[in-house]
Amino acid sequence: MATWSQNFADKLTFFEEQLTGHIDQAQTVGVDETGFRIGGKIIARHVETGDRVVQGQLLMQLDPEDSTLQCEVAHSDWIAARSQLAQMEAEENRMRPLVQNRSVSKSEYDIALAARDTARARLDAAERRKQLAANQKSYCDL
Repeated sequence: MATWSQNFADKLTFFEEQLTGHIDQAQTVGVDETGFRIGGKIIARHVETGDRVVQGQLLMQLDPEDSTLQCEVAHSDWIAARSQLAQMEAEENRMRPLVQNRSVSKSEYDIALAARDTARARLDAAERRKQLAANQKSYCDL
């Protein structure tokens, strides 16, 4: 069985000129190899099978409606978490002098501290969900 290089060499013997250089293999990449990172409905196809494309060229687009809604929900959750943290920090600041003069028990103050720390963690999680939603929206373009 002849290999590609043997067949290619046999065909070159028909040329009378001697050529120098190198041959680069064309890279074929299917959409299933590059693929969307999220699921959704394709709303635009900018290339056809067999078209030549360049790196960074827009190939297809998914409907961004669901991703846009996720961004809006994540932003609303972030605003709520930020407000809750502000409220818990204010509560802790009010209680600090009261616990020092024993108007409020140490246990009540500890509960206020825990609520503040929980609100901080919720805000951190909301910021991450907001970033995740933005990432997901960017995945609508392939």
